[in-house]
Amino acid sequence: MNWKSTRVVAAALSFILCSGARPIPELPQPPCTAEPFPSYSPVNVAPRVQVWEAGEIASWVPPACVGWRGLSFRSLVALAGRFYQVRGAGELRSRIGAVSTLKGVRYWSTTDKAWNVLITDASALDGPDAGQRRPDFSAVEIKAPSDLFFIQADNRASAPIVYRMRIETSSADHIAVSISNLSPVKWHFITLFPTGSLRIRYWMDRLTSEVWGFYLLSGETKQASWLAGGHEASYINRAAALYWHLLGVPTDQNPPLAP
Repeated sequence: MNWKSTRVVAAALSFILCSGARPIPELPQPPCTAEPFPSYSPVNVAPRVQVWEAGEIASWVPPACVGWRGLSFRSLVALAGRFYQVRGAGELRSRIGAVSTLKGVRYWSTTDKAWNVLITDASALDGPDAGQRRPDFSAVEIKAPSDLFFIQADNRASAPIVYRMRIETSSADHIAVSISNLSPVKWHFITLFPTGSLRIRYWMDRLTSEVWGFYLLSGETKQASWLAGGHEASYINRAAALYWHLLGVPTDQNPPLAP
């Protein structure tokens, strides 16, 4: 390489470093086909988290086990942790079915710099109709494959939202759940998330006799309003709140993942 080529390379590297561009992280890898990325954190410590923006995942094709064929995402958040669970999958199914206990769950608001209530109301439903409230789902009802429905009032939304919760797998060693919004998420008169544009998929896998792995993917599709973009820190903290809640841990007793 001559001195002119060396100067060109050096200038290019200097531009990249000074421009604040971040390296593109490894693509999302759920635990259903290979070792997950991000990898599980150590037991009972803060989960590992990774965020991707649209340009970073433009070439990403969701594995078939995710079930998001044909969807393009504006952003994705992945969260991965390990936890002790000595009571087995039955206890986890009970927590998943206890939809009403989501009411009052708190998260760290990056806007307010405070622990705020994230979900102000929640109830299981007998179907997709918001008026068909019912008691929580039992552990027995968390069976696969099945579609369950619940309604949830978010602290930032103008009206309660109906969600479909599909139980993809439910065995002694493996639980997989998909969640998507059936009703649009609105802020005043603006539709932030049309039907189906909010997607969550999480897996719980027994790793040893008493240790489980938890992996979550959360994303907003490109059908979502541009006004919903740029809030990745909030999406991280919302994913963390769901993680700690499903583990039975107070959601505001841990340092926020995104302060």
